[in-house]
Amino acid sequence: MEVSIVRKNKISSDDYKIFTVETIDLEINSQRGTFYQVAAPDWVTIIAETDGLFIVESQYRIGTEEVTLEFPGGVIERDEDAVRAAVRELKEETGYSGRPHVIGTMRPNPAFMTNRCTTVFIEQAELTDAPSPDRFEDITVDLMSLHDIEEAIADGRFPNALHIAALYQWKARR
Repeated sequence: MEVSIVRKNKISSDDYKIFTVETIDLEINSQRGTFYQVAAPDWVTIIAETDGLFIVESQYRIGTEEVTLEFPGGVIERDEDAVRAAVRELKEETGYSGRPHVIGTMRPNPAFMTNRCTTVFIEQAELTDAPSPDRFEDITVDLMSLHDIEEAIADGRFPNALHIAALYQWKARR
């Protein structure tokens, strides 16, 4: 996978596309202050199992400017619930389908972000279609054991904090 940065610019505060930033004036205990709030769409993280192995993917991430190993996932569209989004994202990114179950919801960073991230477990996943990722997604799909995922977390190859939290959430519920 080859990626090159063509140009990097700061964009104006009214053109972030995937989130908006608002200021909020608050008064707490007679103290007044202005705070920033990032409003972003809700996300879904998918832990999908097939024959005792878990579906993972490697893809380039703009934020870190590197390829990372992680679970499938993505944005929950306005007309979807978390389960529909998980089924759609898993099929688009990996070609797999299975039986979805909501594990739980968490807040990515409640200090300044408004959104939620829902963990969906998809069991008995089977390869049913060819992947059809979005235009700028170059995804490599793999299967890993739970032990190998935990090793990848420990050595830094699986760095997405929300996906690590999703795995913990799944383990706590099984």
